[in-house]
Amino acid sequence: MKDSGLRSVFAMKEERRFPRACIDTTFCLLAKSGAVKGKAKNISPVGVFVCADRRLHVGDRVHINVHLPRYHGPVFSRAEVVWTGPKQEPCRVTGVGLKWIDLSMLDLFRLDNFVRHSQES
Repeated sequence: MKDSGLRSVFAMKEERRFPRACIDTTFCLLAKSGAVKGKAKNISPVGVFVCADRRLHVGDRVHINVHLPRYHGPVFSRAEVVWTGPKQEPCRVTGVGLKWIDLSMLDLFRLDNFVRHSQES
């Protein structure tokens, strides 16, 4: 079916209902296989894109701690790996897309506030 690629583009746009903010901060992630470190590159109330120092697998559940810049504070939550990519820019290592799970109302507020302030700048 020729339009399946077009459908996936529309599906991707639908998944990105929330705006994202660029971020360049370290994170600490705890997976079953141990601790993973790297840099968070963009973030939203739905999830976070990180450059990890080692490979994770789609479906992995992790605990992640990301400190939002300026006065916004930390976000600590469980997350699920929803996609992984090869080594590519801006990552010199593996790119990983995480979806928040069990995000507290306080962390949701922090993320929403951070994204809004980032867009105003």
